[in-house]
Amino acid sequence: MPAPFNTDWMQRAFLKVEAALLNIIATHAAHNITEETLRAALFDGLWQIEPGRQPHVDREVRVPWHDAQCSFCNKQPGQGGRKRHDVAVHPHAGNPGIFCEVKWIKKNQHRDREIVSDILRLVLSRSCAKEGQAIRTYLLVGGESKPFGATLRRLQKAGINLRWSPAGNQTAPDAMPADTQLIMRSILHRANMGFAEFRDLMLFGPGHYRLPPDVWRHMKITLRARWLQTSSGRSWRMVLWEFSHWGVKQQRWSGNVLARKFRGLHQRRRRMRAA
Repeated sequence: MPAPFNTDWMQRAFLKVEAALLNIIATHAAHNITEETLRAALFDGLWQIEPGRQPHVDREVRVPWHDAQCSFCNKQPGQGGRKRHDVAVHPHAGNPGIFCEVKWIKKNQHRDREIVSDILRLVLSRSCAKEGQAIRTYLLVGGESKPFGATLRRLQKAGINLRWSPAGNQTAPDAMPADTQLIMRSILHRANMGFAEFRDLMLFGPGHYRLPPDVWRHMKITLRARWLQTSSGRSWRMVLWEFSHWGVKQQRWSGNVLARKFRGLHQRRRRMRAA
């Protein structure tokens, strides 16, 4: 029940977000669409569709790995600078719950690094539990068509293939694209975009880095819903992807091994303080 139910719940909430955007576009106020517009519409959709589950729907929820102590000492994160998920459904009555990150891309905006950070945030949170008990993780991204498409192309070059259409399939243009895989090793080995975002997520004070959870080495990316709208010569897109571990290699990357990546940064900080 939980996995198919949560997917269906998110897909129906996606329709509520569509409706909210269409209402704004119809009044020629598309310039007013922001990330908060999507967050609020998604929250309202999840809340309205399942009245009996309303107490479990939430926003700005702290990530489950937030309180992990420093990889090199016993220091723990304080209350400031909490890492959070945009929209969430808390686990309840056998339902593992939902985490969702949201982004809206406007003209001339480059949100690549923020999206990479969101993906890593979701992967880390999903890795905090056994697969059968893992919370469901989703990424909702929308925006003006040109910057949206450019963002996906740049992410693909960085090893993150977020497909939104069946490219090249002229016989079935409405078909859903095949699933893709996210290979964590290739992401975290990229110094220019990947490792830097992971480092920032783990950092909680000068020279202190959280001990990461044991992370799944491979994740499956599945397109769950998509939307394309054109009006008055302008167009917008929005896509919902799910990140899961079903049907991929069941191997984890030890958090202790990942923490070694910060050792040089930690030691450099200590030398600077001693100088």
